[in-house]
Amino acid sequence: MRWLSLWLVLTLGACATEPERTDDRVYRDLGGQPGVERLVDHILDRLYVDARIGFLFDPDNRPHFRERLVEQICFETGGGCSYTGLTMPEAHAGQEISAAEFEAFLDIFIVAMEDAGIDYGTQNRVLATFAPMRPDIIQQPPGDDTAAPELPGLN
Repeated sequence: MRWLSLWLVLTLGACATEPERTDDRVYRDLGGQPGVERLVDHILDRLYVDARIGFLFDPDNRPHFRERLVEQICFETGGGCSYTGLTMPEAHAGQEISAAEFEAFLDIFIVAMEDAGIDYGTQNRVLATFAPMRPDIIQQPPGDDTAAPELPGLN
């Protein structure tokens, strides 16, 4: 089932639109603020030790990253939070994130949702909410805050 969710994100990312943030159903289905925080803790616990991408994340920055990720998931799923972090192009500029690294993060995200007991329907709605960010994260050249180059079938 995890790969079905990953497939949906990768193939439907181009079809996703800006989420309707007045609808807080996904946020509520995540369990509100406590659920979002629990999910983020599951993500970070896996992320920082993951051999594929853990090296990309500074352990000293974990508290700040946690706060921004909680804000972002809350905001993007309709929880009424304000996101105070960088835009995705700003946050990933110069890091030259590969498609494989992006997919590793998605895998961690999906396993974290499973660990947090989030049902598959909600998982898919969460992933669809974040799918449009893919081109803003992958292969961001140094100092370029424009969208990443188009990838066939994904943009």
